[in-house]
Amino acid sequence: MSLGNRRIISAKRAMTAMGLLTSMQSIVSAGAAMAAGNASATLFISASVEGNCLISNATMNFGTFTVLGGTPGGPSYLAQSATATIPYACTDGSPASIWASGNAVTMTGAATASNTVVANLFSDVAQQTVYPVAAANGVSVTGSGASASSMIYGAINTSASTKSDAYTGTTLLTVSY
Repeated sequence: MSLGNRRIISAKRAMTAMGLLTSMQSIVSAGAAMAAGNASATLFISASVEGNCLISNATMNFGTFTVLGGTPGGPSYLAQSATATIPYACTDGSPASIWASGNAVTMTGAATASNTVVANLFSDVAQQTVYPVAAANGVSVTGSGASASSMIYGAINTSASTKSDAYTGTTLLTVSY
């Protein structure tokens, strides 16, 4: 019988212990709920986006052309025109200016370096306004955040001393923002 009582006592003790544990949890939870409060504060978030621009190389190809026009008794010297598209991109709303390191580019001959021709660069199709060589008076553009382009116009004026050759030259393009 004593074994049976032990089981009853153990079961009673277990029930009592579980009851006490449940009561203690309720007290702790109630105490925690009564002691908890709320406080609020604002998180300030900031960022600064700088405007910037990108620019890519461009090619102005005058192609193959002849120098002489008119007649043998009164030759004229022909000019050759070309254009180039300057690819750029700037942050949306950013003002910028595109300019070149030179607007009269001396190109040298491939066969003989002493052979030269000059490519004059312009910012307008009528070739009336020389291409700017400083940021302060560069070709004004405003960024859209997407790819864009600006045109540059060129002219080679020939003369009696223009020699047959393949000519190349470069000028540096810059976008200032």
